[in-house]
Amino acid sequence: MASSSHHSGGHRRHHRSKWSKLKHYLKKPNVVASIAAIVLCIVIVVVVILSGSRTPSASGDTASAADGTGISGGIILQPPDDPVSLVSDAVAVCRKGSNVNSDVNLDLQPYERDQHRLDQGAPVTIGFGLSDGVDAVGSPIVAVSKNADFSDKTEYRLGQYERSCDIYNLEPGTHYYYAVTCMLQDGSELCETGEFTTAQSTRLLKIDGAENIRDIGGLITYDGSTVKYGMLYRGSELDGAGDSRYDVSSEGIGEFLSLTGVKTDMDLRNPADLTFKKDILGDGVAHRYYSATSYGAIFDDKATVRKIFADLADPSSYPVYMHCTYGRDRTGTVCYLLEALLGVTEEYRSYDYKLSALIPYNYDYGMIGVVDEGLRLLYEGGSSQQRAEQFLLSCGVKQTELDSIRAILLEG
Repeated sequence: MASSSHHSGGHRRHHRSKWSKLKHYLKKPNVVASIAAIVLCIVIVVVVILSGSRTPSASGDTASAADGTGISGGIILQPPDDPVSLVSDAVAVCRKGSNVNSDVNLDLQPYERDQHRLDQGAPVTIGFGLSDGVDAVGSPIVAVSKNADFSDKTEYRLGQYERSCDIYNLEPGTHYYYAVTCMLQDGSELCETGEFTTAQSTRLLKIDGAENIRDIGGLITYDGSTVKYGMLYRGSELDGAGDSRYDVSSEGIGEFLSLTGVKTDMDLRNPADLTFKKDILGDGVAHRYYSATSYGAIFDDKATVRKIFADLADPSSYPVYMHCTYGRDRTGTVCYLLEALLGVTEEYRSYDYKLSALIPYNYDYGMIGVVDEGLRLLYEGGSSQQRAEQFLLSCGVKQTELDSIRAILLEG
């Protein structure tokens, strides 16, 4: 029995000796620091893995893919050209003065019209693929923003098997950030980001139900100034009161207002010619009728011209949407005069007028020449700008109002 007890006690003394040595070893500063460093590294790795599965967020409580923390490697981006064009080849043809309607059937039925839409801007296409072995579920999401932190992002939800997204109505000459996010079967997410810049160009808007809508911004003047973007939009009617094909849905109106921020609806139509009257843009937008004329008749309609340009001189009117029924003749004539007043070159004035030929209707390129001819014959001045100014002064528009219009709409 004594031998057994002695053997058991030896084991206890042996274990106590090992524990005493371990405690003595752990008291050494360099050993504790090494263990702490290892633990810290493990914690950092876990945090990075967990945060990497989050999607871009404007709130800051999730990781932004734009800062490089999003899990990537499974999404293969197919980036757009940089800079990417926002207009179709037809717009370039129009710039050269060619008749873009020559190959378009002008007797289209309403359901065929969308197949021949040249008056809308070209989309930016964001495409992507998935690496072998990556099995995404649910709907991929494409987010687009002008800010690297995605604070003003717009999201587009795709079908489960869609791998590209067409984005319309972006702003010319602007740098954009985008992110593609896909959900995996285990509940984690893949996210990859990219960037692109849009080329300087005319901004043609795509609004379902409307036609011929564009921003006159970007036009160049003789002295090198530029017409500001986002101030004056021109196009067709939105309410279908003159032509029932232009009855824009409430969703389309909401998109239009969100894109443009329009404060004044400058309606060049004659109310007596409309089947009904309604302020389709809502109570937050001032709706003003002008009963304007077009081409040569504008020189005999001075009271209307004075009213239009007096309103254009009011900074509180902007942004403005100017339209008639099709956004072509009455709107084309007034915008041509306005652009002449601003000093826009003849090339760019003609280009802006001719862009209305992008809708599938018979269109006479030469009609706007009547306005130029009238200014030359009736008013003095060495330039179209001086002659336009003399005409507007003869209508009763004040010099201070003309100066105000230039100050509002020009930059550079």
